[in-house]
Amino acid sequence: MLEASRLSQVLKEMLEYKLDLLGLCETRWSGSGELTTTTGELLIYSGRTDEEKHEYGVGLILSKAMRKSLIEWTAVSERIITARLNTRLRKLTIVQCYAPTNVATNEEKEAFYGLLETTLQHIKQSDIVILMGDLNAKIGEDNLGLKNVMGRHGMGVRNENGEMFIDLCMNYNLVIGGSLFPHKDIHKATWVAPNQRTFNQIDHVAISKKWRSLLDVRSYRGADVASDHHLVVAQLRLKLAANKPSSQQTTRRKFNIEKLNRAETRKEFEEELKKSLNQERMSELNPSEHWTVIKETMLAKSESILGTSQKRQPKEWITEETWTVIKARKDIKQKINNAVDTTRTTLLTEYSEINKCVKRYARRDKRAWADKLAHKAQLAAETNNSRELYQITKRLAGKPFRCNQTGIRDAAGQMLVSPQDQLNRWQEYFRNNLAAPPSQSTTTTQMPPDTLKIPTDAPTVKEIKTAIKHLKSNKASGLDNLPPEIFKTYPHTVAIILEPLLKKSMEVWPNPE
Repeated sequence: MLEASRLSQVLKEMLEYKLDLLGLCETRWSGSGELTTTTGELLIYSGRTDEEKHEYGVGLILSKAMRKSLIEWTAVSERIITARLNTRLRKLTIVQCYAPTNVATNEEKEAFYGLLETTLQHIKQSDIVILMGDLNAKIGEDNLGLKNVMGRHGMGVRNENGEMFIDLCMNYNLVIGGSLFPHKDIHKATWVAPNQRTFNQIDHVAISKKWRSLLDVRSYRGADVASDHHLVVAQLRLKLAANKPSSQQTTRRKFNIEKLNRAETRKEFEEELKKSLNQERMSELNPSEHWTVIKETMLAKSESILGTSQKRQPKEWITEETWTVIKARKDIKQKINNAVDTTRTTLLTEYSEINKCVKRYARRDKRAWADKLAHKAQLAAETNNSRELYQITKRLAGKPFRCNQTGIRDAAGQMLVSPQDQLNRWQEYFRNNLAAPPSQSTTTTQMPPDTLKIPTDAPTVKEIKTAIKHLKSNKASGLDNLPPEIFKTYPHTVAIILEPLLKKSMEVWPNPE
């Protein structure tokens, strides 16, 4: 299973090798969902729907730059996950998969490749397709009649899975990148057998033949996450494009509202607002311009007096001592890669022992981190600080780390990820639930005009002040970037500022009479 400590090591290797996208196999997580790491990467994953067995599982990690290009993603099964990205050339669809081993039953293999073919068929023909993952397929060196699929630099002897994988690539116009470029065998091999003497090429990256933009594909033995698979890196000539135009992106600023607890800061803020928001000067503005002046003034004063606060990143719970042991383990792996048979056995024993040490240290660090948070939660409970107690409890429960996807499903129970499909599903849902029963009469009766006496006068300063006091604190600001605490600190002054605006807005609407 991909534990938290292993995930931290994977992220470190991803940053070290400057990868924009990293595919994961055999995560053994149940369900499907997404999470954001402490360093800003996005992890999407797909696993078994039942939680009885923790096996299989696939995932994708997108860098901070690439996650902006993500359009949609789909959890197909515990062996297949897809993600659609926006590039400057055209849309790019990534298919990450984990195939059954060569000794699996024919029924398992046929079920996997049948679902994989269905997935590829549903991809738009205009998209660039990249199929990658642990295919457990040895394509071999024999490329007779297959140069347009696998090139001239294969490795080993082809097995049954290799035949099925090559047939799939031929049917869907894919080319296998690992056998296109001339490399040494040590840079082609992706998996090391338990005997540490057999090396095979079973992890692959295949791309659409028509839009092939591969620069290189090779394995890197230096990446170490205590796995018998090597890191396979593909370099592509593609430029990403943000999924949302920059003109539509909004920059959120979070102000240091804690400064409003000081009496001198509150007084300074209130005086600056009274001085800047002259009601006589704004009387000639329309409601939209009036509100823009109020909003920009409050934002400017908040930034100059309160200042902005940087988002605090959660502290990494793995200690420096543990990272030192992890580095020592990586050094031993480098020695194993360069060792001869006489010294390999001794180095493998050292690697096994230090790997146990890494796991032991990681468990110790996790317990110490949890005990420290539990102590903070106890202090928060004793001081009746319910907000901090809730945040610590939520963090200890692991909700931010393992967030199962609770998206919208169609009538058949399939997950809908794209915004358009979700909107269509909502339309279908309301159409079915709000439709009048066939037996119900469609005649309507009109209410007498004087039955509902709703006041249409503009709110008074007192009413606005009451509404401001009822605003909830510690809530995210809206599109205007103004937190509710700014209004609640001096409700009377803000009510006086907003009263002409609301009165002017009410005059715009026609009288219902």
